[in-house]
Amino acid sequence: MRLQHILIPAALVSLVAASAYSEETDRYRLEKSDSGFVRIDTQTGAMSICEERSGQLVCKMAADERAAFQDEVDRLQTSM
Repeated sequence: MRLQHILIPAALVSLVAASAYSEETDRYRLEKSDSGFVRIDTQTGAMSICEERSGQLVCKMAADERAAFQDEVDRLQTSM
């Protein structure tokens, strides 16, 4: 009986963890562009411009996303 009390919660925890991992791996999508790639966050719609350097994909925030990010940083700093 005690083994059941351990195995059932452990199985439930592993199912929840696997589900969260699956959602996270499906969160971003890469699309090929003329100059490299665009990474799209499927949950927020945020986009990053990516290019390949030395065999690695390097991504930077798109200009409009960077401006929105900076506006939020400025807003938070003034509220402190």
